[in-house]
Amino acid sequence: MPTKTFYKLDSQKRSKIVACAIEHFANNGYTGTSMDSVAKCAGIAKGALYRYFTGKKDLFMEIVNHLEDEIDRYTQEFLAGRKGQNVFNTIRDWLVAIYESQKRFSMHQKVL
Repeated sequence: MPTKTFYKLDSQKRSKIVACAIEHFANNGYTGTSMDSVAKCAGIAKGALYRYFTGKKDLFMEIVNHLEDEIDRYTQEFLAGRKGQNVFNTIRDWLVAIYESQKRFSMHQKVL
């Protein structure tokens, strides 16, 4: 869980840290990712990253939660947009959405 300090950052800085962490975990795996590499990518000092997260596991768990929330939002928006639609059309749209989500969530799959 991030510290309160992380949530006090402006949204662009938080987004940059999250995006860098996703990129590193997706490309290098958990063991191949370091707090230092994420901090460098985000353009912050490693010590600053430790002020936002207690360690790599804490950062990783935040990324997992973030990615799960993104997928959940995508699913909820998809279903909300098809309320009252014929079930067969919804199934067809869902199959197309699954195909498209493979591209959209490719980094998610590497991390999760």
